[in-house]
Amino acid sequence: MERVNLEIKNDLSKIISNMNTLNGKFVTIAEVKTSPDLYLSRVLISVLGSEEETKEVVKILNKSKGYIRRELAKVLKIKRIPDLEFSLDYVEQNALKIDELLNKIKK
Repeated sequence: MERVNLEIKNDLSKIISNMNTLNGKFVTIAEVKTSPDLYLSRVLISVLGSEEETKEVVKILNKSKGYIRRELAKVLKIKRIPDLEFSLDYVEQNALKIDELLNKIKK
């Protein structure tokens, strides 16, 4: 399953980077988790920008699932293309907040 997740992650990165609807927002795919039956892939992303812009990008990606899935089907060589579910990866944001708090404590 790790190999499938890696393939989906790599191919999604290429597809998303070519999407015009994101208005040049920098999107990073942090992790892909695909169910063993290949029915669903949860895609965790991080977006460079404000919280409002980040939520907008997630909304756009979830609205564009059909298009993204069709493009994925063109390049991915597996028997079933999973449904996609995009959500935010808060790990990086939480790490930055913790770092800020630690810096305040040091001062």
